[in-house]
Amino acid sequence: MRAARSGGRAALLIRFIMKRAPSCLAALATVVACREQRSVTSPPAIAADLSNGSVAAGNGHFFFLPPLVTRPTSSGTFNPDLRPVVDICQLAVDASGNPLHCDQTAAEIKPGTVLLDLTDEQYHVNWHTDQPPIDMTKFYRIQVRGAPGAHVLGFADIAPVASGSQFQNVNTGQYIGLVAGRTLPINFRIERGAFCTNQADCGEGTIGAGGATVITNTGLAGALFPPNALSSDAVVTIEAVTERPCLPIDLLQRGGCYQFTTDPGPTTFNQLVIPNVAAHFLTCDEPHPPPPPSALGWLRDAVDLLMPPPLFAAHLGIGGLTGSFSRIGWALPAQMRIRGGDGQTTPAGTAVATPPSVTVKDSSGAPVPGEAVTFTVGSGGGSVTGGAATTDATGVAVVGSWTLGPGAGANTLVATSRGAVGSPITFAATGNVLAPAVRFNGVTLRTNCDASTTPTLDISGAPNGYGGDCVISLYGRGDVDYGQGVVRGSVMNTTTSVLVNVYVDAWIDQGPVSRNIGSSGFLGGPQIGFLQPGAADFIMPITPSNAFTLFGTGTLVPGPATVRLRLVQGTTEFDTFTIPVTLINSPVRIVNFTAPGTLTIGGPPVAFTVTITNETGVTINNVVVGGFLLQTDVRRNAGGGLLVGCGPNPGDLDPGTCTVTTVTNGSLSSDLTLVASNQASGSGTEVAGSAVVWLLIEANPCCIGAYENLYGLFVPVTLVGP
Repeated sequence: MRAARSGGRAALLIRFIMKRAPSCLAALATVVACREQRSVTSPPAIAADLSNGSVAAGNGHFFFLPPLVTRPTSSGTFNPDLRPVVDICQLAVDASGNPLHCDQTAAEIKPGTVLLDLTDEQYHVNWHTDQPPIDMTKFYRIQVRGAPGAHVLGFADIAPVASGSQFQNVNTGQYIGLVAGRTLPINFRIERGAFCTNQADCGEGTIGAGGATVITNTGLAGALFPPNALSSDAVVTIEAVTERPCLPIDLLQRGGCYQFTTDPGPTTFNQLVIPNVAAHFLTCDEPHPPPPPSALGWLRDAVDLLMPPPLFAAHLGIGGLTGSFSRIGWALPAQMRIRGGDGQTTPAGTAVATPPSVTVKDSSGAPVPGEAVTFTVGSGGGSVTGGAATTDATGVAVVGSWTLGPGAGANTLVATSRGAVGSPITFAATGNVLAPAVRFNGVTLRTNCDASTTPTLDISGAPNGYGGDCVISLYGRGDVDYGQGVVRGSVMNTTTSVLVNVYVDAWIDQGPVSRNIGSSGFLGGPQIGFLQPGAADFIMPITPSNAFTLFGTGTLVPGPATVRLRLVQGTTEFDTFTIPVTLINSPVRIVNFTAPGTLTIGGPPVAFTVTITNETGVTINNVVVGGFLLQTDVRRNAGGGLLVGCGPNPGDLDPGTCTVTTVTNGSLSSDLTLVASNQASGSGTEVAGSAVVWLLIEANPCCIGAYENLYGLFVPVTLVGP
């Protein structure tokens, strides 16, 4: 034989044979077994110091007998099929000397094997109080259990008398004499029903290594344990379950459901408990009504389902003071299949046109009404209404509605009827996303760093500034006038209306970090922000920076990121477009600077310094440091020249870091300065107010053509009048 295991714990496979009158239908009907766990613990604390059938809160089918107590009155049937045990513990007491509970630090006393007295219908054991000697200053509790380690059926608290030849019942005050001055007879009665909550249909007995049979008093259910199925004694209880549904399944359930309990555990069963298929140990009386004529069809088909293979019900045991139980019941076999509503396609976020439905039929093909079916969303998001459905007279169950999730792609809905063959069933649907009426119609991003499919953006703006151009080679790209890059694209307005206050804004997202990097209105309408029907182009510089941003939080770091464009009207977001990018620190960049916060228009030049890092690994020639002063429609030269002191020759920038304070223009050297002047080269008229100084590092390493930008940095300043 072998031990059956389930879920990492030992499982004992048991057949419960339940009779359906007038003929023993146990071998014909469908039997469903389920398992759940329930604690089998000691009874709740009782205020009295005596717990048996003589007190209100005690077990009504357990009684202590003389000499411990006066003879009680009982009317139940004595149960001789048990092997109870008695243990005696020393009691802990409170500050006033009142007994509380068993003292776990004191050794438990085992008075010996309990004997069955069939003549007097009682159990008996002698406690020799000198083996070991008792402590005359302590209280003791006599406890009776159905098996070693099982829960307590009843207890009595006693206290030794100073003479040593008597005990006193703590509850009644009665004095109990000892035989020969040292032996206390412990007698008690256990009636049928002591372990059951449903005494009307119950079987209980002690089963050990020798094996045994337990049958309910009605003869409707029983279990046969072969030898060595259990290693030690346990109380096995079988009792009818009256609650409905009895089993945690959705099938229609018949009468005759039973609960099987072992107290205690065990944790491991040594071999399978094989049922007696002939059921020779069960009677065939008629305590339950026969099945209705409509059930005869499924009974016929149940024979094909269950015979000749054996039918088992799994039971798991748990040791200690907890146990588990199996419920064995009768249920109508059912088959669930898809009726309709599978494989639909509908716009994402909307309900499918045909609510999914299932049919439930028995094994003869007849519809099963009243069957519970639950519809739940499986994947894709979305929601349902009417998810808890019941089959109608034709065996059909329909979900109220199924709304798909907001995204495009696959969605699933799961229909479940616990216990039905074919359950669960999965319905599939596809959500599609319609192009918005106002949407992006094509976008490209070019940067000073890269024009590849994953453009590169520089985030190395210095403190108090923002932006910065970068190059990977020494040759910059001329298509970006300033800033980090430029987004070019078009949008489509498929409506017939002119939309007002429409713009594109740009964000850069990197994990939880999100920063605004640009914004642009549209051309092509009566004015900026007006979007006429049809297509419209836009162009927008973008500048990622940790040092300056109007909106957003967090710190950008080198690595992958996403440029996110939004097509917006007020608070309405029409469409989004994302572009993967890589963030870097420019190999040539300004890492620090000292610049004036205020410049006077027409005033004297103001000295400043910049610190430049060259991480290219080579000396760059003909490097110019300078700046432009920018205002709306204004761009004028603000000073600068070939840097001096960063290499062997003017204009040389060696690898490493260099602070520039002096520049040269031709043969003249001077301090590095900034100036605000409407006489400087450029265009527009500088006026008092806010402005931006665009600091530039430029180079012409090959001495041909125009200078190319190596790095740019925008520095806010304030202009004042002369």
